[in-house]
Amino acid sequence: MVATFILVQKLASRMKLKIFLIIFAAAFSIHNAAAKNVDFELARIDGSKFISNKEFFGKKAILIFFDIDCPPCIKKLYALKEKTPDLTQLNIAVINLSVRKEAKIMLFEIGLDERIEVLQSPSNPKFFLRKFGNNSGALPYVVLLNEAGNFCLSKTEMFSDFDLKNCK
Repeated sequence: MVATFILVQKLASRMKLKIFLIIFAAAFSIHNAAAKNVDFELARIDGSKFISNKEFFGKKAILIFFDIDCPPCIKKLYALKEKTPDLTQLNIAVINLSVRKEAKIMLFEIGLDERIEVLQSPSNPKFFLRKFGNNSGALPYVVLLNEAGNFCLSKTEMFSDFDLKNCK
């Protein structure tokens, strides 16, 4: 009976180790996939011109994916409005990526700073979100890019000053 118990404990600890290693390997591979540079060229929400991610090389960039019928997205856009002067002083580009063209009207009502680029996501926003590490399509989604255009951080909540400082 005691020998069986010891054997079960050893097997359980090996299983925990295997599960840990699988989770660790998966997290590491996701981090490596997200560390790549994602090239894009998208139209401004008003259609006036196309903007490429290459225009933001040399400075950090914040990409915020949002939708107009997403209350947490609207809340983040208002929070962003408050932070914009500080971000532009720090030479950080702020890019909002709308999943719908109708966002132009909503952004006008919020009164976002004209220094914030607002781009229209491509016709398949979920595919585009996956390129940035968001497999579920959850919104809002925030991505921080370093000066080389590589991922530093991605999450579904607003970034913090700590996040910005540690994006290298």
